[in-house]
Amino acid sequence: TTFQLNSSKSRLQVIMENLLFGEKIISYNQLSELLFVSKSSISKDLEKAQKLLGDIDLTSSAKGSYLDGDENKLREAYIRFNQWLFTQCTSNNTYSEWLGKLGEYYSEKIVTACKDVLFSYLKGHWDFVSEVYVQSLLSSLIVQTYRMNREEIAECKPSDIESDDVVNRILDEVSIRLNIVFNEIE
Repeated sequence: TTFQLNSSKSRLQVIMENLLFGEKIISYNQLSELLFVSKSSISKDLEKAQKLLGDIDLTSSAKGSYLDGDENKLREAYIRFNQWLFTQCTSNNTYSEWLGKLGEYYSEKIVTACKDVLFSYLKGHWDFVSEVYVQSLLSSLIVQTYRMNREEIAECKPSDIESDDVVNRILDEVSIRLNIVFNEIE
C-alpha cells in the first residue's frame, strides 16, 4: 500500500504513513513523484519524520529509505506517530476524531476493542488516571495489539509497567475479543 497526498494530509504525514504502514521501503524518487516536491524537500521532510518518530533509525540504501530498529523501538515510533496524530486533530471532539484516524491505520476493529477493554477496566479505577495517561495507555495498547496481530513479537517487556496483573487482565480481554494470542513476553 502506498499512501497518497490529499488536501487533508501534510507531506510529513504521508511520509510517516508510508514508513510505518505502507511499503516500508520508499525511495526519494517515489516520494518526490508522490508529493510533487524536490528531493531536497523530501530529505528535509524525512529528517522531520525521524525526529517525530523518536529513537528509531531512518536508514537509506540503494533501495530507498526505511525505519531500522528492534521491535521495541518500532513500537515506540508507532506510539509517537499516534501522539502526533492527536495533535493534528482540529474538531471540537478531538478524542473521537483521533480514534477515527487511528482506525484508518490499525483497523477500526482493533481500535474499538482496545478502547472498549481499556475503558471498561478504567470505569472501576478512574481515580488514579488522567486523560493524558488514558491517551498514552490506549495508544500503547493499540500498537501492541496491531503488532501482535501482524505476528511481530517484542523481545523484552517494557520497563515502565507498574502492575503485571492489570496488564495481563487487559491483554486477556483484548485477546478474547480479537482472537489474538499474546505471548508471555507481551
